[in-house]
Amino acid sequence: MAAAALFSTYEEAGAPDFIERHRSAWQCNAVIMLGCYDGLLRQVPRCCPGVGMEMCNSYGGAFSVLSLDPFNAAETAADYFREHGMRHVKILSHELPVFRMRANVFRERWAEFGTSEVVEFDSTDVDCYEREPLRDDSCGYYVTSGTIFHVLAWAFHRETGGELGFERRILSVDGKSLILPGYEPVDTIALDWQDAGALVMEEAVRRIEQPGTPARRIFLNGTLKTAERTR
Repeated sequence: MAAAALFSTYEEAGAPDFIERHRSAWQCNAVIMLGCYDGLLRQVPRCCPGVGMEMCNSYGGAFSVLSLDPFNAAETAADYFREHGMRHVKILSHELPVFRMRANVFRERWAEFGTSEVVEFDSTDVDCYEREPLRDDSCGYYVTSGTIFHVLAWAFHRETGGELGFERRILSVDGKSLILPGYEPVDTIALDWQDAGALVMEEAVRRIEQPGTPARRIFLNGTLKTAERTR
């Protein structure tokens, strides 16, 4: 019993010949995709079952998908901003499906308590900060990706010398700041990545051992973690 896991940059995954160059992966019993590849691949071969972590598109039931629960995250974030007296929240997101879902679900939930606006990026580079330099300290910021927060935080520090996670009322989603070296601290709704990885493998094994069973959509609750200063 074999499962193939695909690791690549998003730039590589967006290339027209990506599937062909990784044709051997689709000859295994199952394929695991770790990342938001559904925002880049219009279709995938349907020759074996798949499991995608941080994906929304099941490709017509070919893939089971697992991600942080956007509905639970929206509830947690709404409570967080209300506790800190926020009335307006800027939602900083990305065009990839899993981040857009987080933004839309939170915006819908927050409408009961205040106003919001969405700033959606199409990259995770310094252009993010040029579009949204986070100068307004009277509102809250809901950042749907730890990577986007990381880019914004470093640009903010270069420009002001400050720590973005402590100088703005900002909440990030996914918890990457807790596990990746060099990521700036921030209050975050964290996924247990070790648990998520184990569940991805369990789902792949289930689909191998029970051929023909339907794909599943699995949401995992995140946990609010408060940042600690590192400087």
